[in-house]
Amino acid sequence: MNKSGWFRWALGVALVSGGAYLWLQYAERKAQEAAQRKAQEEERCRIVQAIRAESIGIAKTDPYFGLLRLYCPPEQVTELLAEKRARADAGDAEAQHALAEMWLDVPRDEAVKWYRKAAEQGHAEAQHDLGWMYHLGRGVPEDKAEAARWYKQAAEQGHLEAQYWLGEMYYHGWGVPQDYREAYIWGFIEMVNRGESPREVCGPHSGEWLCLSEEGHTAWDLMLMAELLTPAERRVAQQEAKRRWQAIESRRAHR
Repeated sequence: MNKSGWFRWALGVALVSGGAYLWLQYAERKAQEAAQRKAQEEERCRIVQAIRAESIGIAKTDPYFGLLRLYCPPEQVTELLAEKRARADAGDAEAQHALAEMWLDVPRDEAVKWYRKAAEQGHAEAQHDLGWMYHLGRGVPEDKAEAARWYKQAAEQGHLEAQYWLGEMYYHGWGVPQDYREAYIWGFIEMVNRGESPREVCGPHSGEWLCLSEEGHTAWDLMLMAELLTPAERRVAQQEAKRRWQAIESRRAHR
């Protein structure tokens, strides 16, 4: 082989070797990235499982079951879903509610079915969620009256969001006769249910010293509702709100 031929051969070997080296580097980097992604996914799944276990232990409910669908391996979710379905079919209200929450695996009309089954057993969260489905027309035709009916059942069990939405239904006349007194009462109950004292924040309002909470949207809503009631009506509404709230707490204590 002459010098020119040898040079071309050596250059070819070098190029091939260099290309192979670069390809190996690329493959190694991709493998490392895949391993890192898998580790991150496993860590996210582990965190969700830990949060879910803690929430079940504290609240005796399973609000994080749906997150498993997003962060855990499909085979694990499929196994848990089958378990939930079996328990739901057997009449377990918590399993029925958790199954309804799996919107990625359960069509909306199917979710409504499971919400209803749990709601009819007195599951407050399911009653609120079923009301929300009727409120927005998800999985069922929009029906504000039916939404208000389920909100009321959940609100009377102390469900915070249901109390808020029931107040809104009365304030706007959605599915119920417009009633500012009822709107004010449920807004007041919601505020107390949040753990806020009605005397946390006080200030002059419509010629009298009115005490409301600053936190969240409740204070502003109550200020608007209060404008529609006379001072005497407001005092009577507050007394009724406190009476209902005490009844709700009494039922909770004896559950």
